[in-house]
Amino acid sequence: MATLEKDLRAALLSAATERPVQRWLEKNPLVLSAALGGIAYPNKVVSQFKFGSDYIADFVAMGAYSGALCVHLVELEPPGVRLFTKAGVPAKHLNTALSQVANWRTFVEKNRPAVLLELGKAFKQRELVFGRGTEPTDTTGMPLHDPRQQVTWHYHVAIGRRAGLSREELERRNALLLQTEVNVMTYDRLLELAKAVDDAGEAPYFQRPTRRMSLKEVWDGLKKQAKAGKPD
Repeated sequence: MATLEKDLRAALLSAATERPVQRWLEKNPLVLSAALGGIAYPNKVVSQFKFGSDYIADFVAMGAYSGALCVHLVELEPPGVRLFTKAGVPAKHLNTALSQVANWRTFVEKNRPAVLLELGKAFKQRELVFGRGTEPTDTTGMPLHDPRQQVTWHYHVAIGRRAGLSREELERRNALLLQTEVNVMTYDRLLELAKAVDDAGEAPYFQRPTRRMSLKEVWDGLKKQAKAGKPD
C-alpha cells in the first residue's frame, strides 16, 4: 500500500536535484508545515516565492498567533549531497545555501513592507494548504502587510541525509543554528513527519483548527471528515 513515507522515500532515492522533492512537497504541504519547529500548526504554505529581482524561496510557511505572525523561508538543496567537507567546513551546496539565506535576511530587513505585501498576494492567490482566499492575518484579524504587524522571520535549509553524517558532523550542523540563525535539517526529518501522518491516518481534507493542535489530532479530524463523505 502506498504511503506518504514510501512515496517521499522513493522521491529522495531517485532525486539527483531538489526538484522532485519540491514537486512532492507541493502536493503534500502539511508534511513541510509540520516539520518547521516553533510555528503554529497547521499553517499556510506557498511555493516558489519571488521577492526582489534576485531571490526565490522554494517554500514559505506562515503561522498566525494573537497579534503576531511567524514567517518561515525554506531553501531546498539536493538530498544526495554531503553537508561538510573532510576539513569540517560546509560543502559546496550547503555553503551556497547559507550564503543565499544570508542575502535573503538582508533583503527582508531592508525591504520588509514590500516583502510582506508580495507575500500576502502570494498566499491569497496560490496557497497550498487552504487554497486561494483572503490575505493572511493574525488571529486578531490584522493583515500581514499592516505596518503595526509583529512578524518574526525564520530561515531553513533542507539538504542531504542523516545517515551520511558522523557524530561530529551532526554537532557541526546543530551549531549552525547558533552561528548563522539558520535551521539546517536533513530530509530525514520530512520522512519522520510523513510517517507520523501515515500513522495518524491519511485523509484528503483539512479545516483550519481554532487552536494549536498536535499532528495526530489534525489527521484524526481529517479521517472523520473523509468518513463523512466530504467530496474531493
